[in-house]
Amino acid sequence: MILIPAIALIRQIGAGRAFSPFSIPLTEGGGERVAWMVSLGSLLHSNTGWALLALVAGHIAMAAVHHAVWKDQALSRMKGRNNRIHMSDLQPAE
Repeated sequence: MILIPAIALIRQIGAGRAFSPFSIPLTEGGGERVAWMVSLGSLLHSNTGWALLALVAGHIAMAAVHHAVWKDQALSRMKGRNNRIHMSDLQPAE
């Protein structure tokens, strides 16, 4: 999740474009184009994004399999202990 924006930033700086997140200028545009930075960013950015999407989708699918097919309470273990007080647990005042 950090790698994908970092690769995009390498590509943007290598292309000579400015980078100003939240209107705070960090790099100036119009600089010299650095070919290796642009080609590295173009090669890796999209592929890494798709790989991350596949990992997330696979994680969701396997969580659903654990819950629906194997019924091994994996989702409740991932959820952790629930220390909240529910309205149904409260006793009426006497």
